[in-house]
Amino acid sequence: MVRETVDLESVGSHEYVLLPSLDEELQETREAIMETVNQLDQEHKRVGKDLGLDTEKKLHLENHQVHNYSLRITKAVSTTGAG
Repeated sequence: MVRETVDLESVGSHEYVLLPSLDEELQETREAIMETVNQLDQEHKRVGKDLGLDTEKKLHLENHQVHNYSLRITKAVSTTGAG
């Protein structure tokens, strides 16, 4: 029963969500969430380009359990040039 209702792929990233296929409204909500995540990814790339930072190594888009989505610059980059 759990396999039929819980998205087991999400469990690996500590997210416990119902399968969107259970209900049409869940499916629409999931699509809206995915569109928002895509927009966050695009913004992450845009900011990285504007700041001249590598989005794989220097500028990170994180989904924190308290702060939700945020951009974080590695400490090595943020202290470069200071001093």
